[in-house]
Amino acid sequence: MTHKNTLLTGCPVKRVHIIHDWAIFNSDRRYYQRVQETGTYLDELAEDTTQPEVKTVEDFLDSIENQCLYQILIKVDRLTLQSALMKIQGYSTREIAVCLNITEKAVYRRMDRLKEKLKKFFE
Repeated sequence: MTHKNTLLTGCPVKRVHIIHDWAIFNSDRRYYQRVQETGTYLDELAEDTTQPEVKTVEDFLDSIENQCLYQILIKVDRLTLQSALMKIQGYSTREIAVCLNITEKAVYRRMDRLKEKLKKFFE
């Protein structure tokens, strides 16, 4: 008897069940390995196609492809555009206000005015 057989002799589970479970285990392992390889490939592909990070108002304006939208935003004051850019980047209203040395209410007013201008564009 081999070592495996001596281990299984006292086991209440039949050998057929163990072999079947082992086959399922191997199948699942191959599946997850393929999924992981595909995920890695897709992550690499996504990294290759990402846009460069927008860091300044000029970068923000340069990234706009729609000419009409660009014409609207080019007329907006830089402080409002900076507020909008920071909002897009995930800064809170309080953080924007502190960074730009304006009040939170001023940030909200600037965002509201910009929204109104953009609503006209999207109508």
